[in-house]
Amino acid sequence: MKMSRSDGSRGSVLLSAAVCASVLAIVIAGVLAYLSNEYNLNNRTHSWNQAFHLAESAAEIGIAEYNYQYSLGGSGVGFQSANGWSGGSGTYAKTISNLTDTSGKSVGTMKVTATGVGTPSPQFRGEGTVTSSNYGGQSLSRAVSISLASNSSLFPYGLVSKTSISLANVFTIDSYDSSDPAKSTNGQYDSSKKQANGNIATLATGSSAVSLANSADIYGTISTGPGGSLTMVNSPKVGPTFSGQATTPAQAEANGWLTHAFTSPPPDITVPTALTAASNLGTINLTGVGTMTIGGGDYRVNSLSAANSSIITVSGNVRLYVLGNVSVLNSAKIDLPAGSSLTVYVGGSTVNISGAGVVNTAAGSRSINNQWFGLSTMNNGTIANAGVFNGTFYAPSAKVTVANSAVISGSLVASNTLFSNAGGIHYDESLKGSGGGAGTTYNVIAWQELRYVGGAWVP
Repeated sequence: MKMSRSDGSRGSVLLSAAVCASVLAIVIAGVLAYLSNEYNLNNRTHSWNQAFHLAESAAEIGIAEYNYQYSLGGSGVGFQSANGWSGGSGTYAKTISNLTDTSGKSVGTMKVTATGVGTPSPQFRGEGTVTSSNYGGQSLSRAVSISLASNSSLFPYGLVSKTSISLANVFTIDSYDSSDPAKSTNGQYDSSKKQANGNIATLATGSSAVSLANSADIYGTISTGPGGSLTMVNSPKVGPTFSGQATTPAQAEANGWLTHAFTSPPPDITVPTALTAASNLGTINLTGVGTMTIGGGDYRVNSLSAANSSIITVSGNVRLYVLGNVSVLNSAKIDLPAGSSLTVYVGGSTVNISGAGVVNTAAGSRSINNQWFGLSTMNNGTIANAGVFNGTFYAPSAKVTVANSAVISGSLVASNTLFSNAGGIHYDESLKGSGGGAGTTYNVIAWQELRYVGGAWVP
């Protein structure tokens, strides 16, 4: 019987085809696995980037709340629970869950935590989480921390006046920094640590926008409105130095210590919303040896007066909205012990701080612990016979008189000023970084991505 080789050949071909098919299947499976893995890695990369964008967006929500609700509207407006915020005492948080895209697909979650609310340098931590349904693997989270600082200050100079400034006799303006132990002692001005940044400014544009006479010495610079001029009589001195100061306007101009580009009028003050509805203490009128203690909190007062040897003690952090006038006369005083602060908004026409004045001299007390704001209705202010007024006095619509050797450690802003007899202003340079309440906005000064270590976000 004759045998044919075709059966063996066909078997060989079938075997080869099977092997090739198997190899091809393996290759295809490998390619598909590679493509699937590549697709998953691409999705993971996309989600990783998306988590970062969510984190930044979360932080920006907090910044927007601070700029446009809290700082502009007053501390009683921003970070409300009705708007999804929780917390208190300067720390608030908000979570936005179940974010979806336009097709309804799940995107992730955002959370923002605000700390230092109400301070000059608040911080916002934004966290973004992309859910695992967007790719194969665990959910991804990233976080950023953003720090703010006020982009402007109500107290950029030791003295600001809308109209001309005239200084005579023994009147000195210099500076210190209550936040720096090398430039102050226990937060107070120390002549042995004084600085030469007692700058002054006026919007006045005419002749004698600033007039200096006799021993009126400005250890700092002078800014006037466009076209404003400086007059100097009987050897006063100008310049941000303690030696080699200018003794003539021409010398001050040549050194750059006299400029003419100040065109920023101080803004009016708005009472924080929380104060307009605060508890009303009625009329405060102390005479003789009367005493009163005001505990920490927000209050309204119809008017405030203290005379003879009476004492008003501030215990804690107190904010007052005085609807009428303020007077502290004779030997009367408002006392701020260590750890206390006083912020006063005056809606009346007059503030007269004389007598023993406002005592803010405890160790650690700073000018920012004693702030006075005159609303547009206030047209007359006096600081006299009070030794050192350690604080800020902001009354952009008022004529303010500094008399009888009174000294201000802090800053003074007024519509116009009158300086009588000897005295001075020691500008607290730390005020450059203080916003000053409602109406102040903030800018980013620091940005940092965080790492999740040991159950917490860290730099």
